Amino acid sequence: LLWVFKSYTGNIHSNNVDLQKFFNKDFPYTFDFVLNNTYYFSVTILYDVLNFFSINLDNDYVVGYGFYSRTNVLSADVSRQIISERSELTVKALKFRNFTLLQGIKELNNILKDYQKPIFHCHQFHGGLLGMLYNLRYKSVPITYTMHTNKVTSKRRRWLLFFTKSFREKDIIFSKNSKRWYLKNSIIIPNGADFKEFDSDRKRYYNCLNPFVFLFLGRLSTPKNPLSLVTFANQLKRDNINNFIIHVVGDGLMRGELEELISKYQLENHIKLFGFAKNIKEFISKAHCLILPSSWEGMPVVIIEAAASNLPIIATPVGSIPDFLNESNSVICDLNSFPKEMKSVMENYEEAKEKAQILHEEIKSVFNIDSVYLKHLKVYQSIL
Repeated sequence: LLWVFKSYTGNIHSNNVDLQKFFNKDFPYTFDFVLNNTYYFSVTILYDVLNFFSINLDNDYVVGYGFYSRTNVLSADVSRQIISERSELTVKALKFRNFTLLQGIKELNNILKDYQKPIFHCHQFHGGLLGMLYNLRYKSVPITYTMHTNKVTSKRRRWLLFFTKSFREKDIIFSKNSKRWYLKNSIIIPNGADFKEFDSDRKRYYNCLNPFVFLFLGRLSTPKNPLSLVTFANQLKRDNINNFIIHVVGDGLMRGELEELISKYQLENHIKLFGFAKNIKEFISKAHCLILPSSWEGMPVVIIEAAASNLPIIATPVGSIPDFLNESNSVICDLNSFPKEMKSVMENYEEAKEKAQILHEEIKSVFNIDSVYLKHLKVYQSIL
């Protein structure tokens, strides 16, 4: 099974339990990972997997990682060195950019040529394109494809996905709301989280003597609307609400702009940037409410992790979010209503916690990582 996916600058908060399960010795397949267009933080994904490998890695497994370097990106050489220090894994750096594309695909074929029945699981547009280009140039490999978003803004990309349906065995979508004319819409498999990992006996309460902690968790990029946090904070202050702080966990290309706005409006006491962090559970446990003001989404793992932790949620109704969040288990609203709803959650926190408990009970069986893993495993077995 070859995973091919593109990562963006930002925050990765998956605990990789799904990846770890696939490397169980009872699963008789060899795995390779190729990360193309991978930014500096993505090597941390490997850390979690390598920690697992250090205990359970079998000599029969050969894992290849492909890195693509550009400005502000951890170079392939540095990545290889880091991984080599942490494990016995074989690391291969593949280049996929314009004039090096064919070279990268050739090297990819060198990895796969000795495998009898490889499978591609391609993630996002570029990962899918890479898998299809490989099939055109070399042997046909079954492709499972996950788009990870409900919104493909490029008309050219939509038509390309439509006309290449025949190259893909299965398209995995997150919910009924994810169905699109340019996808095969084969099977619904949501994102998942380890509910046992995020479950806690710690009771949430809000003492008005301490700041109310809102948590923003994700990439600092246009789809996530991080600059709206400044608008929210300013509006709360205009409403004479000052006993709050927004913890921003994540990184991205908009960080500089966000920092400038925080300084411009003197919001240093109300918006705190933590950058990329691995200890996501700790941030969730200390927060009173998760806020997700996204313009578009697929199915945010952070919402599932928050639900597993019984953390109240305020989110926009985009992507697959309305398929499992509603007025009875969370707060769904447009961006203009966020400050009002944030104020309401602060003033009616017991009600917000009750909604969070309802959401936890509603989704724990569907979005538990064990269930998600078994569904993926079934897909892989069906296309062998």
